[in-house]
Amino acid sequence: MNVIDQIKLSLRWKRTSALLEAAAALIESDQRASEVEDSLSKFEEFLDHNELECAMNMLEQASDSISAPAVVWIKLAEAAASMELTQHEHEFLGRAIQGGENTALNTSD
Repeated sequence: MNVIDQIKLSLRWKRTSALLEAAAALIESDQRASEVEDSLSKFEEFLDHNELECAMNMLEQASDSISAPAVVWIKLAEAAASMELTQHEHEFLGRAIQGGENTALNTSD
């Protein structure tokens, strides 16, 4: 791998890490049950070791546990796209749409 490719890869990793950190920050602290805290702890560990796909999977697990808002799923979709994980990207975008619909339905009560 030449220097240019190494720089591009490093920048992509940094972008992905930032997107994952943004998604984690959007998970409200008052919604964090012990299982969510465990997933977030594992997320941090994976992120520290630059295991980005594993970190993303831990955020997915935490987000599932709390029925995360659409914005969390959008950040996860952006991170998946950055890692060229198209199937995950589409799945997360679908969850964002579902989450947005659920939010809209809940606010109309």
